[in-house]
Amino acid sequence: MVKNHADADDGWLEQALEADAREHAAAYVTDDGFTAKVMARLPAPATLPAWRRPVLALLWLIAGSAVAVALPAMPLIRQFEFNFDFPDVLFPVRLKLPLQ
Repeated sequence: MVKNHADADDGWLEQALEADAREHAAAYVTDDGFTAKVMARLPAPATLPAWRRPVLALLWLIAGSAVAVALPAMPLIRQFEFNFDFPDVLFPVRLKLPLQ
């Protein structure tokens, strides 16, 4: 089994980070409740109404359907060639459309 060289050398980095964390853990500065006061004064996050997501999904569905209906279908279909030259194993059913 081949070990990744970078994984074997990560031990020293982990030890250095743990030692640094232990060293700075004692240096915590107390803020006498300043952070809690600031957090309490922040405005509440805006909540969206429950009906908004389904309505937006429905509007996008309607818009997409309108665009699909508005597109001229036959000129787009006529641009494709429906003569597939795949082997019968991969594509056993031949697609033959009567194009005018």
